[in-house]
Amino acid sequence: MGNRRPGLGDYGAKFGVGPAVFTLLALNVGIFLLQFMLRAVTGRDPLFEWGAYHTGLAIQMGQIWRFFTYMFLHGDFFHLFFNMLGLWLFGSRIEAIWGSRTFAWYYIVSGLGGSVLYGLMSLLGAQADHAMVGASGAVYGILLAFGLAFPDAVIFVLFFPMKARFAVIIFGAMALLGFGGANIAHMAHLGGMITGFLFLWIFTGGRITQPPRLPGGGKRAGGHANPGRPGSFTDQLRNSFHRWRTRMRLTVVDSKGSGAGKGSAKPGNGSGKPRREASRVDEILEKISKEGLQSLTPEEQDILRRASRKN
Repeated sequence: MGNRRPGLGDYGAKFGVGPAVFTLLALNVGIFLLQFMLRAVTGRDPLFEWGAYHTGLAIQMGQIWRFFTYMFLHGDFFHLFFNMLGLWLFGSRIEAIWGSRTFAWYYIVSGLGGSVLYGLMSLLGAQADHAMVGASGAVYGILLAFGLAFPDAVIFVLFFPMKARFAVIIFGAMALLGFGGANIAHMAHLGGMITGFLFLWIFTGGRITQPPRLPGGGKRAGGHANPGRPGSFTDQLRNSFHRWRTRMRLTVVDSKGSGAGKGSAKPGNGSGKPRREASRVDEILEKISKEGLQSLTPEEQDILRRASRKN
């Protein structure tokens, strides 16, 4: 491993940027420079013609690569600059706590969600079917993740400081209401946020403020290995749903038990017992997320079944 040749993302460490963010920045900037040179030489933009998202071409003509390639193309310098600024500012923090693999998948899925919602709205006649390019759908997904992970972080929106959670609400409302002009792909922005939310919901078991975990392990924050056996996508969905359902039921049980007031504990039933049981269930849920349901002992399965039956 010591002889491994450095990849493109490894050079990001020199600038304090994670491998995934650095690779995405380099790809977007490099492709934009290639667009610029081709326009200067040919008077056309062949990359735009080949890769921009257009519903008529992507769906009706079967050119499905456009769902993906559009997010690496940009219309002009300022379009590129603001998207890359958002990727750098918000993406660097998210990659640091999620790990590069998870962050890269989240970025791609959010970008794909942007083109899917844009295409759906075009097919329904809710908007005109113009050609679309830009990383904005993916960047809006990153903004959502940043607002959930760092809700009280202060960021500047149009030179006004505000907490990240409010910025997410404002940008989401702007996308939903179409504020900012007809040339902006608002549905792609909204699609990136919606898809990002679904991604977090699935891969955190409903705890969307926590770092998501993808099937098959991988690296987490700080580069530490995330142990676990490789699992299928359906296994991950089932385990995530099971963890979320159990936690929701435990929350209901805890809220009912905690409303009795001071001094209401029954004799022989110490107040620390529910806490110890909840802690034990948390340990079991953590074990499931790392090693899968098949790793549980009969005793652990029984504890989880009893917790799930409480209401």
